[in-house]
Amino acid sequence: MFTKYFGDLFIHPNFNLGQNNPEMVYLTREPGDTAAAGEKWHADTTMMKNPPMGAILFALEVPDWGGDTLFANQYMAFENLSPGMKNY
Repeated sequence: MFTKYFGDLFIHPNFNLGQNNPEMVYLTREPGDTAAAGEKWHADTTMMKNPPMGAILFALEVPDWGGDTLFANQYMAFENLSPGMKNY
């Protein structure tokens, strides 16, 4: 598996559903579903004591529009805070 070149793989405690590959999280949206997982802005695993280094996304099927994936550099966001906000 390509991802193992980066080191030990993270097994998400909330998405380990007894799959054959517990280090992979499968997100699906079936016809008739009213919402998509992760549709709102969120931060994956950053609240954990030892969060993983990163994530790799692999899309099997994507919609013609919408479903954008966005990343935010939180190191840069912190560096641009005022000194007071950094110590808040």
